[in-house]
Amino acid sequence: MQRFRTHITQATQVANARPAYAAGLRAAVATVGPLLAGSALEWPNAAWMGLAGFNVALADKGGALRTRLGAMIPATFYGTLAVIAGALAGRHPLSAVIVIAIWAIGAGIARTYGAPATGTGVLSLATLVISMEQPAPTLLAALTRGRGVLAGAAFAIALSLLLGRFRLYAPARLAIARAYRALAAVARGESSAIAEARAAIAESRRTLTQLRRGLNGESPRGERLLVLLESSDRLATLLEREPAPRPDLAAILLAIADGIERERYSASLNTSSADPLHDPLVTALTALRELNDERDAERPRFDFRAAYIAPVRGVLTWHSAVLRHALRVAVAAGIASAITRALHVDRGYWLTLTVVVVLQPYTSATLQRGLQRIVGTIGGAVVAALLLSVVHTPLQMMAIVFVGAALTVALLPVNYGLFAFVLTPTFVMLAEVHALDRHLVWLRVSNTLFGAMLALLAAFVLWPASERGRLRDDVAAALRALAELARCTVECDDEQIAEARRDFAVALENANASLQRALSDHREGAAEEAAMTVLIYSRRFAAAFTRLAHAAARENDRLRLAALGRYAAAMLTELANAVAHERPPVIREEPPPHAVAEAERILEPLAAVAAAVRRV
Repeated sequence: MQRFRTHITQATQVANARPAYAAGLRAAVATVGPLLAGSALEWPNAAWMGLAGFNVALADKGGALRTRLGAMIPATFYGTLAVIAGALAGRHPLSAVIVIAIWAIGAGIARTYGAPATGTGVLSLATLVISMEQPAPTLLAALTRGRGVLAGAAFAIALSLLLGRFRLYAPARLAIARAYRALAAVARGESSAIAEARAAIAESRRTLTQLRRGLNGESPRGERLLVLLESSDRLATLLEREPAPRPDLAAILLAIADGIERERYSASLNTSSADPLHDPLVTALTALRELNDERDAERPRFDFRAAYIAPVRGVLTWHSAVLRHALRVAVAAGIASAITRALHVDRGYWLTLTVVVVLQPYTSATLQRGLQRIVGTIGGAVVAALLLSVVHTPLQMMAIVFVGAALTVALLPVNYGLFAFVLTPTFVMLAEVHALDRHLVWLRVSNTLFGAMLALLAAFVLWPASERGRLRDDVAAALRALAELARCTVECDDEQIAEARRDFAVALENANASLQRALSDHREGAAEEAAMTVLIYSRRFAAAFTRLAHAAARENDRLRLAALGRYAAAMLTELANAVAHERPPVIREEPPPHAVAEAERILEPLAAVAAAVRRV
C-alpha cells in the first residue's frame, strides 16, 4: 500500500519547468490551419494533415536547426509510411495485428538511436494505429492519404522554422551562464564568489536533470551543456587552488558565459597551453562552439554500419532491456488490436493507443503512466462532455481544438497527467471534428480504462522488469563493459573488439533505460544527475578511444595505446566496483605519460566519470 501511495505521489508531481507556450502556439496553428483550409476548400484529407502537423510539433524539441530537422524530417517520413501501411493493413484483421506487432518492434528498437528516434517511433506507431481504424479501399486511396500527411507535416516544419525555435534548454543555459559569471568573479579574487559559483553549479545540475526528464534520451544539445557544466566544476576546483587572482582568465570566463546566454561563439578566445586550467577551458570552449553551431561539431568519417547496423545488432540479445520492451509492446498492441477487431469495438484504436503510450520499460513506470493517463483522460472527458453540450458547429470545435492543441504541447514538459487531461477533449474533437456526438467522450473513457488495464497486465506478465537497485547495477555494468572494451581494443583481434563494442552498447542502453525510469520519479537526489554524467562521458570516452585506436591501426602502431588502454580499463573497473558497492573509488595508479597524441581526449572523460562517481 505504501508503494502504491508513492506511485500516486510521483504521478501527480509537477516538474519545475515553465509551460512551453510558444511551442504550443505553433502546434495549434499547425493542427488547425489545415483543418480550416480543408473545410474552406473541401479537401478530403484535411484531418490527416492536421494530425500530421500535431505530430511534427510534438517531435520538435528545439535546439539548433540541424537537430530540429533531424527530429521533424524522420517524423514526417515515418508518419507518411505509417499512415499508408495502416490504411492498407487495416482492411484485414490478421494483417492489422501482424503489421502493428512488426512496427512496434521497430519503434522499440529505435530507442537505440537516441531521443528523436524514440519520439518518432512512438508517434509513427500511433499514426499507424489511427490509420488502421479507417482502412483505404484501394492503394491509390492509401497513397492519397499519405500525401495529405506529407503536406500537413511540411506545413508544420515550415511554420516551425518561420516562427523561431523552441528554446527547451533556455533555463539550463541561463543557469550554467550564471555559474561561469561567478567563476569569473572567483578569478578576479572576490572572496564570496566561490560559494556563489558552487551554488550556481548545483542549481545547474538540478535544472539539467529536470529538463532531461521530459526527454526519452539525451540530446546533443543537452550533452554539450552538461560538458560545459562539468568543465565549470573542474574550473572551480582549480581556481580554488590558485595562489593568486587570475584576472586574465576572468575575461575568458565572462565571454563563455555571454556565449552560452546569447548563443554565439567568438573564435578569438584562447588560453595558454602551459596554464593549469588549459584542459577544462579548451573543453568548455569546444563545447560552446558546438553548442552554438553544430556544423563545427567534430564528426568522424561517416560509417553506415557503425551508425545504423551496429546499434541494432547490439540490442538483439535477451539481455537488452530495449529488445524486451519492444517485444512487450508488440505483443500487447497486437492483442489489443485483435480484441477490438474480434469484438467490433467502436473506436477501438483508442484502446490500442492507450496500450502503446502507457507501456514503459519498467513495471512501476507503467503503473505511474497508467494512473496519469486514466485520471487525466477521465477529467478531460468531463470537460469534453461539457464542451460538446455547448458546441454546435465544426468551426466552434476547431476553436476548441486550437486552444487544446496549444495547451497540450505547452503542458507536456510539466506533467503527463495534465497533458492527458488536455489531450482528451482535443483529440476527441480533432478525430471527430464533423461529428457532434457526445457518446464519443464516454467511449474514449471506457477504451482508455481497458487499454490501461491491458498495459498494466502486460507489464506484470510479459517479462516484468523491476527497477529496484537497477540504476546502480546497470551503471556499474556499463562501466565494466567499457573497461572490457578499452582492454580489448589494445589486446584483441577485430572480431573480439566488435563483440566488446556490442556488449558496451547493450549495457549503455540498459543503463539509459534505468536512468529514464529514475528521472520519471522526479527525485532530487544526486544519483540521477551523476548517472547522467557517467553515461554521457562513458559514451564520449568510447568514441574518442575508438578514434585513437583506428588512427593507431592505420599507422600500424597499436602498441602506443597499450599503456593507456590498460590504465583506462583498470580505472573503469574500480569505478564500476565503487558504484556497485556504494563506496568512494580508490584510484592509486597515475595516468601514463602522454605518449599518444591527443591523449587528453581520453583522460578528460575518464576524469569526469571519476568525479561523478565520487559525488555519489
